[in-house]
Amino acid sequence: KQQLQLQSQQLQSTASDKIPVRVIYRTKSEFFYSTCRSVIDNLKQQGQQQYVEVQEFLYDHAEDHDDNGVINQFDEAFLNDIADQACRGPDHDAEHPEDFHPALFVCTLTEQDVLIRRWLETGCRPLSTWLTASTWGWADENPELVPYFQGGGQWHPAFTYRDRYFESGSDLLAYNEQLFGYAGNYDQVVSYAIPVLYAQHLISAYRVIDNPDPLADFATPEGRERLRRDMLVMKVDSIF
Repeated sequence: KQQLQLQSQQLQSTASDKIPVRVIYRTKSEFFYSTCRSVIDNLKQQGQQQYVEVQEFLYDHAEDHDDNGVINQFDEAFLNDIADQACRGPDHDAEHPEDFHPALFVCTLTEQDVLIRRWLETGCRPLSTWLTASTWGWADENPELVPYFQGGGQWHPAFTYRDRYFESGSDLLAYNEQLFGYAGNYDQVVSYAIPVLYAQHLISAYRVIDNPDPLADFATPEGRERLRRDMLVMKVDSIF
């Protein structure tokens, strides 16, 4: 098997006044792929190429690029190489890596622990770092990796996503703790939002029908297709 070639792309030639943006992400799952891909796509769509210089590192986490028995997700040599490339400018000075300040976007599940340690070892000083793994739980377990951690999520008090039942994600978690005796997490907010969103969709689909019979609609292919079409466009609020 040939050595895995990271898919790197220079969106525009490097200029000294451009902010270097480095995007590290996986082909799977769709969440990891689409989240980081949206960074690149939005920079293109908003015409930001004149201000930033983007390089992406896309890989299959389940592959074993060098056949050493360790898949890429857990291959420290593989991840260290990505980390080094991401924090290396076009005029790389090995003696002064701290002079290069990229904005890092990392969409990974476990790989960020290796990447961050490598950046700390090599003296990389990013302008900013955004991680899919940056939950409060992860930050509490890894204070030495990100000493000045700023995190956010659907449950953070500053994020005022609301629905008809809760004013924010933090209100939802407080209710969960009162009811069950423990604080919930990201998954709890998601698992709450899914049935609420689905119920709101059904209510919206039947809002102008005098005698709704959703059970009958679910029982026939024609009824299910009508519901599917009615629910293609999301017109309801979600705390998620």
